[in-house]
Amino acid sequence: MTCSNDFSANVVACVRACGLRVATPDELPDVRKLATDLISPQVMPLAGLRMVLRQTRWGILVFEEADGALTGTLAMARLTDKGHEALLAGCFNPLAPLARHYARSGDPASAVYVLAGAARNREAARAIVTACTRLQETVMAELPFFGRAVTAAGRRVLTERMHWAETTGGLLWSPPRRQERAE
Repeated sequence: MTCSNDFSANVVACVRACGLRVATPDELPDVRKLATDLISPQVMPLAGLRMVLRQTRWGILVFEEADGALTGTLAMARLTDKGHEALLAGCFNPLAPLARHYARSGDPASAVYVLAGAARNREAARAIVTACTRLQETVMAELPFFGRAVTAAGRRVLTERMHWAETTGGLLWSPPRRQERAE
């Protein structure tokens, strides 16, 4: 992976190498439908997905089959200090997102929250897990990752395959993979 000074470009290059790409705004209804079909009817509303994509420029990712069908999604965002504090205090609501909790592309961040991961088949699932793991190990290695598993399958992936641990209230996390880089 080539490194650039543009954080978003580094994220996009990393996930592209794993078979994912950034969703377009027009695809967000299909992304939401995929998540409601595979995870729960209670997922972030379209307005929230649009805000996350606008804030991050990369936070809603999709796996696309050769025929154009979207069969996987990974939604994640870096959190501001306020977002991280809200998460740890139990006040962070991923179903009703607040823009101040999500870091913009060039803004400092103190954590990453995985909003959703959903796949209709093994190929999409493999790409999602690989992309999330590689982002943890490279582009966002200085940040802790957090998420909640809604399904038993999601819990198994996070705890058994990705080795995340449970904290309070069902919140799962993975510590930073490396210490802050020297300036």
